[in-house]
Order: sequence, then C-alpha cells, then structure tokens
Amino acid sequence: MTMDLLVTMAALAVAGFAKGIVGLGLPPIAMGLLVLSMTPVEAAAIMVVPALITNVLQALGGRNLRALLRRFWPTLVLTALATVAFAGALSRHADAAITVLGVLLALYALYSLKTPEFTLTSRQERWLGPLSGTVTGIVTAFTGVSSMPSVPFLQSVGLDRDAFVQAMGISFSVSALALALALGATGGLSAVPVIGIVAATGSALAAMWGGLLLRKRLDQATFRRVFLIALLALGIYLALR
Repeated sequence: MTMDLLVTMAALAVAGFAKGIVGLGLPPIAMGLLVLSMTPVEAAAIMVVPALITNVLQALGGRNLRALLRRFWPTLVLTALATVAFAGALSRHADAAITVLGVLLALYALYSLKTPEFTLTSRQERWLGPLSGTVTGIVTAFTGVSSMPSVPFLQSVGLDRDAFVQAMGISFSVSALALALALGATGGLSAVPVIGIVAATGSALAAMWGGLLLRKRLDQATFRRVFLIALLALGIYLALR
C-alpha cells in the first residue's frame, strides 16, 4: 500500500468520523487534509464520491425526506444549477476561495456560539432559500465545499436535530452530485486512480458509522454546541492551512 493511499484513507477517516458526529465536515476536512499532498482538483476528485455516498445515506436516514424535499426543492435546484454553471472554477481560484470560506465559517460559528438560536420567518425563508442555494452552488464550484451558506440557512429555519441533519444530507447530496458532474465534464475525475476513490469511500463509511454512534448520545443543546465548535475548528483550519 503506497503512502499516498494511506494518507487518503486517513484523511477520509477523520472527515467521515466528524460527519458522523455532527452531520457535516467531510468535504472541508477531506479537502483541507488532501490538498497538503495533492492539487485541489485531485483532492476534489477523491472526495466527491465518498461525500456523495455518505450524504445520500444521511439524507435517507430519517423520516422527513418527502417533507424536506417539498419544502426546500427550489433551494436544491438552484444549488445544482449554480454548481454546474461555474464548473472548472476550482482549478483556477481554489486557494483564495478556500481561505475566504474558512473565515466565513469561523465567523458564523463564533457568532452563533455567542447568540441565542434564532428562526427565520416563513416569508424570509421563501426568498433567502433560493439565494442560499445559488450562493452555495457557486461556493461549491470554487472550493469543493458545500457548507456555506447552506448550513447557516438550514440551522435557522426551525428544524429539530434529526430533521436538520437529514436536511444537510439532502443539500450536500445535491451539491456532491452536481460537483461530480462538473468534474466529469471538465476531466477532473480522471485525475485520480479508482483504487484511491474506493479506499477513500470505505474509510469514510466506516468512520462515519463510529461518529454516528457517538452522536446518538448527545442531547439537543450539546449537539448544537459540538456542531458549532466543529464548524469553528473547520473554519480556522481552512483559513490557516
């Protein structure tokens, strides 16, 4: 087993475990670790299949799928369209975009840790949802990471923990699928061997299962705090990597 393959498996194991606990983190952690030893396009090509599979499992792992799709479909459609529309941007502007993304994630987490949880009104949600979807698609195309601003938006629409985690899974699934299509259209998926993608996927799934077991032990308030601390750590890491 080559050192590159071991590094890939370790990176996806760390990212998968974080995703199991808080419902997100696989793309930013995986991208942040993988780009230390490969180009952003190669890192995205390795990350996108494990991200898609783990997100689909997360999206299907709850009782709110139909209701969430009915509520957020305009947001999801615009996320996919914007990701595909800006395909190819990752290879040109990734370093600067990932740094900006890290700063935004860290600021959001700090703000949320200091302030009470708030909920958007239905009127605010109707216009902020499509805007969030469009911006999320653009951010995904430029960075390979789909957590901004989709996560703050979903966190502010009044979902309980299980529905929130499932909604993130749905949103991230759409982003990962659109990113895979974009990478395929621009030749990015051919940048890495199949064995690397298979090993990364296996590591991510195994570690995600372990993190999921730990998440079930957390109550709602503890989950929110752990989630925001994890988001803060991700933001700082991406900004300073």
